Amino acid sequence: MFKIHMIFIASLLFSLLTYSSCTELTFELPDNSVECFYEDLKKNVKTTLEYQVLSGGNYDVDVVIKGPDATQIYAGQRKQYDSHSFAALSDGVYSFCFSNEFSSFTHKVVYFDLVVGEESPILDRMSNKQTAITKLESACVNIHENLNVLIDVQTHHRNRESAGRNLAEMLNERVSYWSIGESIIIVVIGIGQAAELPQQTIEKFRECFNCYDFDHVGAIPMNRLPLVIQSLEFYPTLFELKEISNQYKEQEAINFPEFLEIMSSLVHKNTNSEILDAFRAYDDKGTGLIHVNDLKRILQTTGQKLSSQDVNHVIEMAETGTGDTIRYREFVRKLLQATKNVENGPSKSTKRR
Repeated sequence: MFKIHMIFIASLLFSLLTYSSCTELTFELPDNSVECFYEDLKKNVKTTLEYQVLSGGNYDVDVVIKGPDATQIYAGQRKQYDSHSFAALSDGVYSFCFSNEFSSFTHKVVYFDLVVGEESPILDRMSNKQTAITKLESACVNIHENLNVLIDVQTHHRNRESAGRNLAEMLNERVSYWSIGESIIIVVIGIGQAAELPQQTIEKFRECFNCYDFDHVGAIPMNRLPLVIQSLEFYPTLFELKEISNQYKEQEAINFPEFLEIMSSLVHKNTNSEILDAFRAYDDKGTGLIHVNDLKRILQTTGQKLSSQDVNHVIEMAETGTGDTIRYREFVRKLLQATKNVENGPSKSTKRR
């Protein structure tokens, strides 16, 4: 007897799938495009369309429902979600069109649920039954109704979860790019501030320059230049002094702007040297390479602390050596070159004016 009851319940539940037509679909709607779906409906058949935009742009879409004679039944403009029920006015093919023509570059992901017709009684004999239904039949009806409610709730929450996840991923991507941009700007500005001569230093150079300008003509002889540089506690190598002499070999004296340019170059070289010294602390063998983990440790523990994702993007700028190593001299050169480009950009535009 129990087995017969189980077979009867299974047949009742299986019959629930045969009385109405339901279509659920999630699709991608490209920009500047229209996607239409068609359904053959019979007259007076109740039809319900429910839709929701899951991702893309402002989460909106245009929806139009038309009858066989192109009569407009429903039109929704720039809506995130909506539902519409109607009874077919005549037999024929009805169109359900989703439009993203108002968006020039954003794709959309759209979910819709199309239900055609209403459910018939679970058992055909229940519609003509004159006596009360049994407890078993009543239980089946309750199970059926509760399952429908459960399916609707699950669908609703799945759509909300999908839309929320897409929004969170988009925000995370934008915040990551913003953080990386800020980190690079901070590094460039920091190096730029170190490379730019402060006014106090310029005045110190001017005072020393005037001390060796015995004739007060605004220039000092080239043979005094090494003495002036050393008096400022800069000690260039013989090769560097030779380069400076070759640069001004046709002059017997240099003025203060030229002297300031020489000193600025020496300051920048010292800055470069100081940065390299910080990396050499991790280069015990003097190979010019440091391990990627050491560079990550420097970026994550000093100055503006970066996240692991930001550090990985910064390391992509570096030239890798063998294995998991970084050529730190090339890495520093790229950073200083980026700073130089930033400094030279405004000055070039100013000259054009």
